[in-house]
Amino acid sequence: NTKVGYYLSNPIGITPETDDQDLRKRQELYLKKFARANNLEHVLQRIGYLMEACGEAASLSYLTDYFGETILKVIPIKPFQTVFDDDISLYYYAEENEAGEEITKVEVYTDEKIYYYKEEGGVYIVDLEAHPAGEQPHLLGSNPLIQWKPNQEGHSCIKSVESIIDNIDKAYSDLSSEIEQFRLAYLAAYGTNFQATTEEEEEPGQSFFDRLKQTGFFEVNDVDAKLEFITKKMEIESIMAFITKEEANITRFAETYDSVSDRTGLGQLTNLGIHFLVNPIENNCNRTIPLVRQNIYKLLSQCQTLWNAADPGLNFNHLETEISFILNRPKNLIEESQTAKNLVGIVSNRTIHQRILTFTDASVEAERMKQEEDEAGAEYSGIGE
Repeated sequence: NTKVGYYLSNPIGITPETDDQDLRKRQELYLKKFARANNLEHVLQRIGYLMEACGEAASLSYLTDYFGETILKVIPIKPFQTVFDDDISLYYYAEENEAGEEITKVEVYTDEKIYYYKEEGGVYIVDLEAHPAGEQPHLLGSNPLIQWKPNQEGHSCIKSVESIIDNIDKAYSDLSSEIEQFRLAYLAAYGTNFQATTEEEEEPGQSFFDRLKQTGFFEVNDVDAKLEFITKKMEIESIMAFITKEEANITRFAETYDSVSDRTGLGQLTNLGIHFLVNPIENNCNRTIPLVRQNIYKLLSQCQTLWNAADPGLNFNHLETEISFILNRPKNLIEESQTAKNLVGIVSNRTIHQRILTFTDASVEAERMKQEEDEAGAEYSGIGE
């Protein structure tokens, strides 16, 4: 959750790089529709969570009608429902047949077509119910079932710390069992034997220990008898110190930061201090971001096929777009604004917005500033008239 929130909690900037301003605005409109119709932020966050928890995830793209307009729909798929090979990918899912029995259906995807199969009698046959021909073109230009990985190896973020987590779970379990079974003291009796009941007891059947619980008093008639309490001391502090150390090892080996520890003094950190604090998780995210960006380009290539067919003058090229990630990095805003002010006239405003102030979309911010300047100029000229 910490890693996914760090690099996917802010909207991803997807900006066309064409110099034609009118064409750029048209392409931006298509991109905004695509993001809003899919709730793209949530889809990418869900994919990111599955990647980090399971080591891989998948997304499925398909064409659908959205308020009278054909759009590319993208949905996240759990990794255990998919199989990927070089040229094909398979998507498994369960469905009830007419008899109410649960059967497995399979959709096989290539760069051009979808093939439908279903389970019947323990074997897979062509599913003519899904499509009369058992297959159909998907019209997207590339395989719509895409595999997502946080790293080339497909290792989840918990793989490197799995044994440490098991150690902590065992320590907590052992400590809980010990506390649950713990008695403050044991009563030891030497040289005497307590009778369960006596004839003189007012309540026959009541044992010595029952009376002891009620009154806290006992009487010993044997001269050589001895009674004492044996107390037990639990070393909880040493166990908790072990758990604390192991929890620190989790953040160390998982390359993240502790999001639940004491925050005292962190509010005074400079941006340089913040950098050193979050540097491990930034390095971790920076290894995953190129792989996520690559798959977003695959989605945009499918959008390119759809959009250019519907609007030939759009000339959208997925490789002529900039995909930027805004990390959810803590900032010292006063220091950041002072740095940006000092750079005015030395570097471009766009660079300041992108690299220093880290707006979600620097181009949008630049357009807003220009619009405000134009409005201010119009008001000023109006005063002269």
